[in-house]
Amino acid sequence: MNEPLMLEDWDGEEPAPRKRVAFWPLWWWPVLLWLPLDGWHSRFARDLPRRLPAPDAHAWPSPEVLAWVATAAVLLAALAEAGFYGMLWAARGRRLPIAAATVAVVQTGVLELLALQVLDAARHGAGPWVAALAGSRAFAPDGAAVGAIAIAFGGAGLLALARCALWAEFQSALTGSRFREAFALTCAVWFASHLAQWWLIELWVGSALPGRGPSG
Repeated sequence: MNEPLMLEDWDGEEPAPRKRVAFWPLWWWPVLLWLPLDGWHSRFARDLPRRLPAPDAHAWPSPEVLAWVATAAVLLAALAEAGFYGMLWAARGRRLPIAAATVAVVQTGVLELLALQVLDAARHGAGPWVAALAGSRAFAPDGAAVGAIAIAFGGAGLLALARCALWAEFQSALTGSRFREAFALTCAVWFASHLAQWWLIELWVGSALPGRGPSG
């Protein structure tokens, strides 16, 4: 169980570098999962009490419980993302190990935590460098309402690009594909998912307006 997971040589039809990559040993996996998830839990435990209504002792779970629920949701979202990419790679004739990919997604999420830390550090004096790193959300007033496109694409910055690149590198190593192929796939999925998020927010806001149904 302490042997590193070895990836199978790439055996596709197109020419590609044949490489055998040693991934993380199994005994490292709890550490690789716990460190980022602990960072998310700390973030939720700090932010949720400020954003949620005052807790009701009889009807509302404690902020600590909600922080753990939100942390579990981060892990489930990573599993879902890894599974989705696994289906995309399977359609291309490649195998993406879901367990290892889930660990990789959780690891790359540290860059989003870093982006949030950058926003916190520059909350009262956001400059162009903050927006370059963390996206245009740096200029959104804290607690102010923003548009759907700002919600969907406000995090597009250098750290988001770095996350895409790191996740693509993990996929390249796990599937034996070229980095540029994995990076193009990752960027396409990122853009499509955020475009869908923009559309869904617009749909939800439109249906919530008085006199308007889901169809507008």
